[in-house]
Amino acid sequence: MDKGDFEIKIADGSSIDGEHRLQSSCHEPERLGATAPRISSPEVDLRSGELIEIVGWTRVTAVGIQPAGRLRIEDNLGGRGLSLVLGPTEEWRPFRLLRRAGEETSVRVQFSVEGAARADLDGVMIRTIDLKPAADVATRRRSVQAK
Repeated sequence: MDKGDFEIKIADGSSIDGEHRLQSSCHEPERLGATAPRISSPEVDLRSGELIEIVGWTRVTAVGIQPAGRLRIEDNLGGRGLSLVLGPTEEWRPFRLLRRAGEETSVRVQFSVEGAARADLDGVMIRTIDLKPAADVATRRRSVQAK
């Protein structure tokens, strides 16, 4: 695979959070076929029943004269069937995926460019959502209604 086919780099300027962003570009997708590289997050351990959100910002633009490709955001809990496909966008757009761990496991997020595109990523986070306060409110509502 030539460097001219695919490039991943830390780019300066024009980011949402801070001074840098992660940039992934695919210039000649027909030469890559199904072997386009993926950017993978580190694994994050999850407890059984834990709810997480995967959030961040992305911008997907065309490379050269070809129609713009897209960015696929996929995780091992949702798989390809629940992946998020974005693009093209000229402006930064937020993304959000929600997942629940059915058992003790870990989650890993992968980003891949499909087609001729440049995808910028910024502010990507994997974080847990605490549902206890919402459950407490629902329990109080039920007890008030029952009286």
